[in-house]
Amino acid sequence: MSDEQPPIAPQPPIAPQPPIAPPPPAHGPFAFPPPPDPNSGWGPPPEPSTWQSAPRGFFPLSIGRVFDLTFSLYRVRWRTLVGISLLIEIGTALAGLLLLLAPQSKLITDFSRTPTPEEINALLATLVPTILLSLVFFVVFLVLGYIEFGAMTDAVTRIYAGRPASALPSLRRGLRRWLTFVALMLILLLAGLAILAVGLVLATVVGLLVILVGGPTSLAFFLILIAYVATFAALIFVGVRWSMAVPIAVVESVGAREALGRSWRLIAGSTWRVIGYYLAFWLLIFLISAVVSTFLNILVNPYTMSGFTIVSIDWFKLVISTVLSAVLGAVVAPLTAIPALLLYLDLRFRRGEPINPPGQGSLTGAPGSSGSVSEEQL
Repeated sequence: MSDEQPPIAPQPPIAPQPPIAPPPPAHGPFAFPPPPDPNSGWGPPPEPSTWQSAPRGFFPLSIGRVFDLTFSLYRVRWRTLVGISLLIEIGTALAGLLLLLAPQSKLITDFSRTPTPEEINALLATLVPTILLSLVFFVVFLVLGYIEFGAMTDAVTRIYAGRPASALPSLRRGLRRWLTFVALMLILLLAGLAILAVGLVLATVVGLLVILVGGPTSLAFFLILIAYVATFAALIFVGVRWSMAVPIAVVESVGAREALGRSWRLIAGSTWRVIGYYLAFWLLIFLISAVVSTFLNILVNPYTMSGFTIVSIDWFKLVISTVLSAVLGAVVAPLTAIPALLLYLDLRFRRGEPINPPGQGSLTGAPGSSGSVSEEQL
């Protein structure tokens, strides 16, 4: 009898396994499904009941889970998040009112009489300074918007990690990143202008070529329309692929260029899903803002109208209306920062990066370690 062993058949290679997600917490603002007690916070878990589902991983997040988790966290920590937005929203709203109270603005806000030629000449003499002042205000308004979003991202990150979070410290951390936010704003603005310029040139060249070769005018208009639609689609595509730049800059402590590149790579392969998430939340915010704004305009209308013409302005009511609109903006602003961070973490998980469940002290790494978030941030 031979002692030789039969040859071993080759085994197929083992396919890489996706990262194992830990189960979601049973309580707190990130519990799923959210517990029925709106004041549960991070306290002891409620008694088991029918709302608890079978154990599952915290990630990946569907659009339904993002909605549930967003409103669960908002319900528990709304004071911190609204407090961040309230300081900036009311400040910028009152600054905008001061521009309207400037002497050169009274000619366009005083409807009781027709301006004299001397007043019109004085207005034209101050036109350039007025335009420059308005431009400066607009730029500052945009930068403050980035700071507001960054500060709320910082607070949501701390809440997710289970660290203490409050409005003023997060706002200070957002202010410290203002140079990064200015760089992000300039890059996005220049990229948008470049896309618009290329689209305009392309549409003009295509239209002229069709006309020069004797083609029908209708064909020229059709191709120009296609060029404009393509330009609009390119703006949306680039904006979506760079939309995670602010959360990345805040959470990963990187500069503007690194944040934009990281956002582009992170969203690659998930562009349509990200667009769907954005559309869902933007539609929700639009509906809430439209309903509340309509109610405020009916309740506190500062304008006296004659048909479609403004006859006079009640400045006291205008101040009240402006402040109330700023409060409304502060109330709905967290509904952009919370899902943005959740989507950012979900994208990282889908790319194979390990992400801790909530309350572990960090986003990645061992529980209690700093992970991808620096101790200074947390």
